[in-house]
Amino acid sequence: MNPLANRLVHCVEDDSGVTSIEYGLLGALISVAIVATLAATGTALVAMYTSWSTAVANAVQAAL
Repeated sequence: MNPLANRLVHCVEDDSGVTSIEYGLLGALISVAIVATLAATGTALVAMYTSWSTAVANAVQAAL
């Protein structure tokens, strides 16, 4: 068999990098889930903070 064919067969049969690729894909999937969750709850958190800050500002102004 020629050397190029030997290298090709060796690369096809080599699975040493598979685990790191799987961990990379898993990390990417977790990152996408975190970003999606933060994007979905982000507007609700901003609305809640705005409501609280308005209530505190009104209470402080009423106390003065």
